[in-house]
Amino acid sequence: EGRSEELTVLGDWKKRIMENMTRITGVLHVMENGTAAPVIPVPRSTVERSICIMNYYIAHGLFAAGRDGNDQTHDAAYLLNRIMEISDDRGIVKKRDLKQKCRSYFGKDGRGENSLKMLQDRGYIRTNVRISEGGGRPSIELELNPEFLSTI
Repeated sequence: EGRSEELTVLGDWKKRIMENMTRITGVLHVMENGTAAPVIPVPRSTVERSICIMNYYIAHGLFAAGRDGNDQTHDAAYLLNRIMEISDDRGIVKKRDLKQKCRSYFGKDGRGENSLKMLQDRGYIRTNVRISEGGGRPSIELELNPEFLSTI
């Protein structure tokens, strides 16, 4: 419980730690007791082993996230991959669609904005504001650099 701030970098996954630990506990219990597992109470030692396994996954998740969560280059690479994945044949994606696609990775703290700016500063993408003919709020589109597209 005291690790909430540390685990923020894991995004949506941190909310599922207890759920995943419960699954691991169940798997360990079934491995030990086979088909009799449903009628046998789960021993404390099995829960303790599942906690050790979850700590292993947490440690590796934190390492992959850049430990401190400020690995902007890693985040920018993630965004670039998502843009390439969901963009149309012209390399254009609405910023709103990208945010929806990445919301479990970035959460609601705005961490992705800095990475988008990094991609724009380095020439991978550019931002276009499109105003619809029927009025309403303008939509922001992200366009992949055609020169970058030709290299992949």
